Amino acid sequence: MIVGNRDVITAEISSPDDEDSYSVGLGEGGYVSVSVSAPRGSTLLPGLRLYRPDGTEVPSGSRVTVRGEGKAKVAFKRLPVEAGETGPWQVRVVGTGGTAGTYTVSFGVRDLRHLKKKRLTVGPGEVLEVGVAGAPGALLKTRVRRREGPPLESIRLQDSEGAIVGVVPEGVWTLYFVPDLETSDPTYGDFSGRVRGGLSLALVGSPAGTTEVDVVVSARYPRSRRRRATLAPEAVLVAADPGIVRQLDESVAVAVSGVNLLAGGTVEVSGEGVDVSSTSVGDGSGMVATLSVAEDAPYGLRGITFIPPQFLGEPVHLPDALTVHAPDPLLTGVSLAIVKQEDTGLTLTLTGDHFRDGGTVTAGSGVTVSSPTWLSDTSFRVTLGVATDAAYGLRDVVYSQPVAGGGASVTLANAFRVNAPDPLLTGVSLAIVKQEDTGLTLTLTGDHFRDGGTVTAGSGVTVSSPTWLSDTSFRVTLGVATDAAYGLRDVVYSQPVAGGGATVTLADAFVVHAPDPLLASVLPCKVLQGKTGITLTLKGMRFRQGGSITVSGSGLTVGTTTFVSTTKATVSLSVDEACEVGIRDATWTQPSAGGGASAKRGLAIVAPETLNSASGWPMQGANPRRTGRSTKSGPTTASVKWTYDLGGYVKDNCSPVVGPDGIIYMAAAGGLTAIYPDGSLKWRIVPFNGMTAAPAISNNGSFIYGNFDRFDESVLAVSLKRQDDNLAVSAGGSHSLCLKEDGTVWSWGSNSSGR
Repeated sequence: MIVGNRDVITAEISSPDDEDSYSVGLGEGGYVSVSVSAPRGSTLLPGLRLYRPDGTEVPSGSRVTVRGEGKAKVAFKRLPVEAGETGPWQVRVVGTGGTAGTYTVSFGVRDLRHLKKKRLTVGPGEVLEVGVAGAPGALLKTRVRRREGPPLESIRLQDSEGAIVGVVPEGVWTLYFVPDLETSDPTYGDFSGRVRGGLSLALVGSPAGTTEVDVVVSARYPRSRRRRATLAPEAVLVAADPGIVRQLDESVAVAVSGVNLLAGGTVEVSGEGVDVSSTSVGDGSGMVATLSVAEDAPYGLRGITFIPPQFLGEPVHLPDALTVHAPDPLLTGVSLAIVKQEDTGLTLTLTGDHFRDGGTVTAGSGVTVSSPTWLSDTSFRVTLGVATDAAYGLRDVVYSQPVAGGGASVTLANAFRVNAPDPLLTGVSLAIVKQEDTGLTLTLTGDHFRDGGTVTAGSGVTVSSPTWLSDTSFRVTLGVATDAAYGLRDVVYSQPVAGGGATVTLADAFVVHAPDPLLASVLPCKVLQGKTGITLTLKGMRFRQGGSITVSGSGLTVGTTTFVSTTKATVSLSVDEACEVGIRDATWTQPSAGGGASAKRGLAIVAPETLNSASGWPMQGANPRRTGRSTKSGPTTASVKWTYDLGGYVKDNCSPVVGPDGIIYMAAAGGLTAIYPDGSLKWRIVPFNGMTAAPAISNNGSFIYGNFDRFDESVLAVSLKRQDDNLAVSAGGSHSLCLKEDGTVWSWGSNSSGR
């Protein structure tokens, strides 16, 4: 509080650590007296402390003796103000011995009315200040007279803040009226203009040399009146909002709540790096301080000090009111969009701003984050590992600053996605499939197959029943359309959509071919040596345009193949006279496009027949007595080429008969069986009672065999010829079947089962 001569103030020390401060203006050569007394009923034992304008305390007993310490009344008298001590002094009242209570303080001030200083020396460029006794309302009369040296650069009258309030010409008397101090606070309106001292003459030396001067100041003061007042309550700070500020913050408005806050007061923040640009006090219960925080401001707690207007109160401090943190981090992106289960050692780089060394990163369950590395304020790097069972889907990435500096965090939502591992497809179980194939099992081998995966193999190949067998095996069922394009096919395996739906392609995994042809017959089934212009007819199924007919061995001339239909083809054949007798392969080969599959049947090359009139049966050498010897040598070693089950026992008198086309005929209890030279069944006839003798073949192609049982003794003849459009014949116990060229099947028999 600002006080002056004859002022009497009533106040209270509210607690042992409370103190009241009074500001009194004093000029060089003047003096001040102060008296403090506790009234009857007060428990206060007052104490006095006196501080110079520079803030240093005047110890009791040096220049002044404080009397009555520890009693109800304490005082000192006529403290002189020495040179250099002009300005506002602080008088503080405290409670001694931990006491508190009300008190009354009175002030007596005497100002120096005349100041005279001779032979002051002012060097070149030097500023010499001479304190002037002055108070608001006083009339000052000054003169500066030069004795020796060049004229002074300037002579200024200035206040305690160094502001120039007047200019004094050299060598003449100058008058200056000290104006009242103005304040907008109504509490102290009665005391405006009570500040004494604080004025000085500033003598500025000439660059040309040293100057010697005399200074004379005289003052006339207005008459003082006794004034009484009560000390207003001290200001109290309660809290700051926000309580956190950050490095690089600019013009942040911090609201400080409290009581008894005086307009015109200012705020200071303890420590370095926090600048208060403005303070706006409201109704006394709050104010707003505008702060800026330096980039390198140290982290941690800061106190706030409210400083009332000059001479209108004591500063009050709120410790730990603010905390300085690092700037909040900004996370704008990451370097990976997708990671996969089982991934290890992935480098993830975060981009943004305000990253700091010591920061950490998390990315949810199943994703381990290691090796956090600060690269710059805008870049931060970590290493990721993804567990085998990490959940699929989008993941948030959270960056957190070190705890020192606030530990602020920032989240980038849906930063990357966790997918299943990419599948690996190394092989399939089929190399060839054919048009019209159905129910084919195709097994894929590789790694990272998953339940719910799918497989495709291109147009015309249907894939069904996808079945996960293991991480390394996957099975599907294939069907191949009749018109599926020939050639190599890629197999594509796709993971389920959940987990990324990654795909892998095995190029040229298998080839689509045409169906294998069926060769049912070759007509004629035997040709003679020396025969030319033979039309060889092959019948079967699935013949294709562009196929060809070939006959194995030498001594044959095979012409151009004629494609008649899908069941028939012909070719011209000529047999040299020297062509070796025996069984040749007549082969139908499909066009190479579609696989070039083939089928073959036997074709017999025979010598022209020469009959001996003495013999009704052709034989080697026409020897009726069968004493001739074959010209062919037998095998030197024996090995089983093939076996065939005839379905019944063989009689002692039954032996096989070999036809000219190489077909083997054998009678047994199970019937008459025709077998191809390769051991496969051609047809079988089952008589009612089996067969009891070896069969024979007549010149006209009829097949003759004997039949005997207790009901029937007979010789039967069966024609081996068939209609031109018959492809194959088969027989059962009581029925027969015939496959014709048009694809129809004819059946006849006993019809005992109603078919």
